[in-house]
Amino acid sequence: MLPSNSSTQPALPRADCTPYHILFTDPTTHVATVSIFSFIYTLIFVLGLVGNIGVIVATIRHRSLQSVQNIFIVNLAVSDVILCLLSIPLTPVTHIYKQWYFGALLCRTVGAIQAIGMFIGTFSLCAIAIDRYFRLVIAPGRPLRRDHAIRITWTLWIISLLVTLPYVYHMKLKTYPNSNICGEFCSEEWPNNESKRFYTIFVLVIQFAIPFSIMTICYHSVFAFLRKRAHSRLTSIAQQVNLLYVLAATAGGDSQQHKDQLSHLIEQKKRVAKQKRRVTIILVSMVVIFGWGYFKVLKHTFQV
Repeated sequence: MLPSNSSTQPALPRADCTPYHILFTDPTTHVATVSIFSFIYTLIFVLGLVGNIGVIVATIRHRSLQSVQNIFIVNLAVSDVILCLLSIPLTPVTHIYKQWYFGALLCRTVGAIQAIGMFIGTFSLCAIAIDRYFRLVIAPGRPLRRDHAIRITWTLWIISLLVTLPYVYHMKLKTYPNSNICGEFCSEEWPNNESKRFYTIFVLVIQFAIPFSIMTICYHSVFAFLRKRAHSRLTSIAQQVNLLYVLAATAGGDSQQHKDQLSHLIEQKKRVAKQKRRVTIILVSMVVIFGWGYFKVLKHTFQV
């Protein structure tokens, strides 16, 4: 637990203090824990960079891939690259050693860019859900134009920047000269708990409650539409199967052509049913994972 008598002045070398991670040891400083998390973070860093940069490059190089939905996916990939570059390399160091080694400028800018990247990721997922909803349910023959998608993307970046500004303003690099703790610590410094709570709840609404509600409504509507369409296809296939059964029985059951058509329709029916299950799992999983990811945030918010 850090003492309350902090200072925003640059830390001077001291001989009468001890680094926080030595003074207050915990499992994150053990060699085994550091090794495991270093491996995991490195793996996430490499896969995240390679995968997302691959998506960005492929979309830019091939005009056929520059659809509205892919523009939002590229936007999501850009936010993931930002988080990979500025969050994954610095977060382990900060969590292991419990202090900030990267200076006052990066204390503000890294936190800001990380926050913007998280907002962009959430807003992009929301935009993908809305685009899919309009493209399938509302106006199947009138998809959103690419120039409109680009404008929406820029709007999302501007909104993310504006929402992040209070967080940037209150990020401070602090020291504790009147204690026995060495080092500098990058953390939020709000005038009071009420201000911090208000901003936390505001961010929770903007980044979680509204997007989660929109995604739930959109994907529920998409699921209902796809289920209805799959049911219509299955009904049509079932009618064709019944007709072929009648024709095969009329022909004495020896028509190879009828048997082949019947086999093809049965396989098609299985594919439609399998596709329906897969779409259901994907849509439900997206909403559930997004909601579960913010469970800890909700818990933290009301303990501030």
